[in-house]
Amino acid sequence: MHLRSVGPGDVDMYFNRVVSYWITCQFPRAISHAWMKEEDRADVLTRINGQEWPVPIPKDANLDLIWIEMLNMGTEYEFSNDLIIGGDTGDGAGMEEEVQARMEKELSSLQNMYGNVLGVLSEMQKRVSTNPVDKVAGLTYLLWSSGGIPAYHEMQSEEDAWTALVGVMHRCGRAQLFFYPRPGDGNKGWRLSWRQVMTEVLPSDSVHLEKGVRRTEETDVNGYAGPCIEAGYVRGLAEGSLEGKHRQGDLVIKDHSGERHTFKVVADHQYPILEGLYTLPGNRTFRSNEVEGKYWVAELH
Repeated sequence: MHLRSVGPGDVDMYFNRVVSYWITCQFPRAISHAWMKEEDRADVLTRINGQEWPVPIPKDANLDLIWIEMLNMGTEYEFSNDLIIGGDTGDGAGMEEEVQARMEKELSSLQNMYGNVLGVLSEMQKRVSTNPVDKVAGLTYLLWSSGGIPAYHEMQSEEDAWTALVGVMHRCGRAQLFFYPRPGDGNKGWRLSWRQVMTEVLPSDSVHLEKGVRRTEETDVNGYAGPCIEAGYVRGLAEGSLEGKHRQGDLVIKDHSGERHTFKVVADHQYPILEGLYTLPGNRTFRSNEVEGKYWVAELH
């Protein structure tokens, strides 16, 4: 499946015209699309966008008929949280019930993943695109994009496209990248590279960090400011489990008087965590008779 954005906005189905993306964010019913290989589609000029740029559509499709069908289905705008399956298989017949049931199942599972960044990335590993960079573009609406949509460049490298997408993700979505257990092997160590996104087994769950990872656009600096355990000594997790099961280790923390307190911790992945001091980000500060959480401000590299 070839996924790509066709312009700077989405289509207002009632007025049959392109509108800005921020408008459709306020009204969630929408239409998304996909198309075939180049030899199976045609570029047509249409009044929908004032004939400002050609729209690629399947050669046997008709935009006016699609418009009427979408209106009949109650669609208002190019994307939606409420997915509707429309159209046919291209041979003049409707989809077989078995095929439609499978599509509905897969789309529903993806819909339930919204907001789970690592889950969405895991799902994209199973997808196929004509142009490799289109897999990055296909993630834009699913990864909490809050800073606009990155420009699409067909010849752009996948890693550059991924860097641009992370740059516009919501701060809470960026923070979920913390929960990939390995250091990034691309241009940033705090998050995984696109190669890792596509080839590594990713955690199925991640914790929502309310403070998130903020980005300064002018300097392209990412930083985390939030509650944490500033210095915790981790031990017992340097070796993976031969059975591939969860591993248990210790977290040692000093209180204000210098006394040590030991807590049992569990790792649900097999990447070795070398014995040593670590900073552990969290969701809220805490205080007890034993230890006190602190507020951590750090620039990420």
